[in-house]
Order: sequence, then structure tokens, then C-alpha cells
Amino acid sequence: MRKLSTYNLTFTEVADAAKAALPLRGAGVVDTAAQRILLKSPIPEPDANAVGQAVISVRNNTPVLLRDVAEVKVAPAVRFGDSLIMGKPGVLLSLASQYGANTLNTTLEVEKALADLRPAWRSKGSRCTPDCTGRQPSLSAPCRI
Repeated sequence: MRKLSTYNLTFTEVADAAKAALPLRGAGVVDTAAQRILLKSPIPEPDANAVGQAVISVRNNTPVLLRDVAEVKVAPAVRFGDSLIMGKPGVLLSLASQYGANTLNTTLEVEKALADLRPAWRSKGSRCTPDCTGRQPSLSAPCRI
């Protein structure tokens, strides 16, 4: 943060310089009636040194490089579709009402299924905490795995 203010730079300027230096190009997703399909395009391996050389701005006729204000390294990709529960990896199950369905019965059945799974989760050091306050017509059960 201090380096950014020293050079009077914004996060947006840093992000834009990093994006311009990366050969990464996303392809997006295709939503079908039953699933979301992640599209990937072939990409070359990112080069941390090349990204570090990206020019963010010029100050006093001197280019400010990305490596001057940030640590540039190759790291694992952000996982797609994951949930965090209290800052830890988890699974978020969410049910919503469907026309003609009995939401209360569905909620009770899901609670029962989750209760049946609790011993298996506990044996692996995980926990499940359903949140169905007031028997509302939706269930959100964050489970830390």
C-alpha cells in the first residue's frame, strides 16, 4: 500500500498493467438448463519476470514497473465455484422453492439427510451447520469440509 501511495498509483492501474502483460484470455461459461460449462482456451505458461516488467505508469520520466510496487509470482489459480465458510473451504447448499412443491417437507428431508451424514463429516474433522431459522422456504447449510 505504501509503495502505491509513494508512486501515487491506484489498484486499478496496477491491475490494468498486469492484465495487459498476461497472455491469459478467458473464454467464459455456457449455461444450459442443467449445468454451467466452464470454457477454457489454451494459454501459455505465465512468465512472472515478464509480468514484473509491465509498465504501470511513468513518473518523472521513469517507468514504474509492476515489480516495483508488488511481488510478482506464479501461484495456483483461484478455484471456480468454491465456497468459503468462516474463511475456510466449504460447501454451500441452497434450496429454493419450486411451484407446486412442499418446501417445508423438502427442508425437513434435507435436514434429515444432513443429520445422517454428520458422523461421516465428524470422522474427517468437518462440521455442518444448517441455518433454517423459522422454517423458511429455503435452506442454507454451510458445511466446512
